[in-house]
Parts: sequence; C-alpha cells; structure tokens
Amino acid sequence: MKIINTNDPAIPGKEIANFIQTALNKSQKVLWLVSGGSAIDIAVKAASQITPNPLLSIIIIDERYGDKGHKDSNDKQLLEAGFSLPVHSILINATKEETVKAYELYLTEMLGWADIKIALVGMGSDGHTAGILPMSPATGALNSCALGYPWTDYYRITATPRIFKYIDKVYLWVQGESKKEALLKLTTIHDPQLQPAQYLKQAKDLIVYTDIKM
Repeated sequence: MKIINTNDPAIPGKEIANFIQTALNKSQKVLWLVSGGSAIDIAVKAASQITPNPLLSIIIIDERYGDKGHKDSNDKQLLEAGFSLPVHSILINATKEETVKAYELYLTEMLGWADIKIALVGMGSDGHTAGILPMSPATGALNSCALGYPWTDYYRITATPRIFKYIDKVYLWVQGESKKEALLKLTTIHDPQLQPAQYLKQAKDLIVYTDIKM
C-alpha cells in the first residue's frame, strides 16, 4: 500500500488516465470499475484525458437499486458531473433479482475479458468501500462477484470483496479528518467484517490519496 498526501483530485485523475491510456496504446483490454460519492470528481477528470476505445470497459462498481437514472443512482450522478466516456450501468429497469444476476454475469465476464483491471473507490469514516458496508451481507460474500441486499437506506447492489484479488490497481480517495481513524486502521490488520476497506489490500497494488497527515 502506497500513501500519497494530496487533496487535489487532478493528481489521481491524471495517474489513472495515464495508466489506462498507456495500456490501451499497447492494445491491452482494460476494465475500469468506478465508484460514486467522493470519487466522482476524480473519475470525471480521468475520463476527460482518455481517448474512447473499444478496448476500455467501464462499469459502476456499486449502485442503489431503482429505475435506471433515478436521482440517487451513482450512474446519474456520474453523468451529471460530466463523465465523458461510455459507462455500463448496473440498473436495467428490471426486478432486484434480475438486476443483480445480470450485473454478476457481466462483471464476471469482464473480469475474464480484461488484461488490466483497475478500480477507483472511496472509503467512509465507518470503513466501508463501494457498496460493502460493515457487518452487511456483502462483507462475507466470497463465493460470487456481486450481490444485492436491503439496507437501512437503499437496496444495495455491489461487487463483492472477492473481486479485489483480481484487480491490478486500486486507487483509493480518502479525504477529511473524520476518516483518520479509518485510515489508521487500514494501515494495520483489522477485521474486514468491521472495516470492509481491508479487502482492498488483496489487489496487486493499492494507492491511497489522502489529505490526512499520518
């Protein structure tokens, strides 16, 4: 795990864009998993520096179930922020069960298709990442690549912890003193059921961009 001190989203945005564009220039197939929330600004900045290419597949890593493009969906917020590249949406105007099944099938297919796999995610002060919330059904879902589950706010659909062992690079954006304790825990061994971001360390490379002084 590498920690880079910055509060400028342009820095990870440029790094992600350079990494993806270099792979595409080598005719490598790239899968980019994009989260919503605090990571949206970085995703937008990165996308603006990448030339559209059929060898690049972009998937939203987690979503709040509902009609496609509903006001609280990550895909709507990403597009409204100005994300300029084609994105595969989890939401397909189907039942919860059909939506989860379709997402798992597509995500599994793309993990096998891609030569290079990266993820851009954030971390909450409770240690959650993507749609993997502490002590939720997602924290122990290790036999599938995606699942859906009801929570106190939304019906969540998310990639599971299992996928991170297939990821080449995870770019993690952690900002604000309220997340200092969570970041300190991430630098040590901690129960991933309580801090799901621990699963990110299964990736080949984890880069943390933070304004928190350690």
